[in-house]
Amino acid sequence: MTKPIVVGIDGSGSAQQAVRWAAHEAASRKAPLRLVHACMVVSHYTLMTSPKSVSDVLADEGREWLRSASQIATGVAPQIEVSRILEHQDPATALIDESATAQLMVLGSRGLGGFTGLLVGSVATKVAQRGACPVVVVRGEETDRTGKPIVVGVDGSPASEAAIEFGYAEAARLSAPLVAVHAWSDMLPVSAFAMVPHAFDWRRSRPRNSRCSASGWPGGRRSTRRCPSTGSSPRTGPRTA
Repeated sequence: MTKPIVVGIDGSGSAQQAVRWAAHEAASRKAPLRLVHACMVVSHYTLMTSPKSVSDVLADEGREWLRSASQIATGVAPQIEVSRILEHQDPATALIDESATAQLMVLGSRGLGGFTGLLVGSVATKVAQRGACPVVVVRGEETDRTGKPIVVGVDGSPASEAAIEFGYAEAARLSAPLVAVHAWSDMLPVSAFAMVPHAFDWRRSRPRNSRCSASGWPGGRRSTRRCPSTGSSPRTGPRTA
């Protein structure tokens, strides 16, 4: 049985963009699409239990968001199987639980705005840290990745190794080039000394950083994967790179 692609739904425009991206991905992978919305349980955050009417309103709103997301998904890829799940628990917990049986978790980059936007950002962070499958945070409206490279951040950690494996698999599946990037900087992170370079020979360090980028290809992966791959080691911060 093919594992589903799971999308977190919160009614925001960002979540709708995530649905479109995930629908394209589900069609490409020939995988089912599972739409999940988790209602906040008010009694977890207050001393009083929410009235049934409030719970009903939240559930009805969630069902409407799921229905709308389902229509978006089938409009993008009519051939895919779409299911809808409404959970009554903390959103991060619900999505982390769903990740255990998913091949991919897809989330929007921001929520409905205000406090909700901050909450969704927190949820995405928790899912990315604790999820049991790869997590994709969708930005913008682009869904077609044809001919575009897969870029992987490399730092030599076990998490980086897992990212490289995923990147290779995606690049091979899409016949796309793979680019490994390891970013480095000679500036101190402390703001008071942000303009003072480390007392370090960075001309000797750069080759080592380049080898860190290249270390993402152990075990002869270049010859066993059908995708061109390159490495890069820019002298800048990781986020900028």
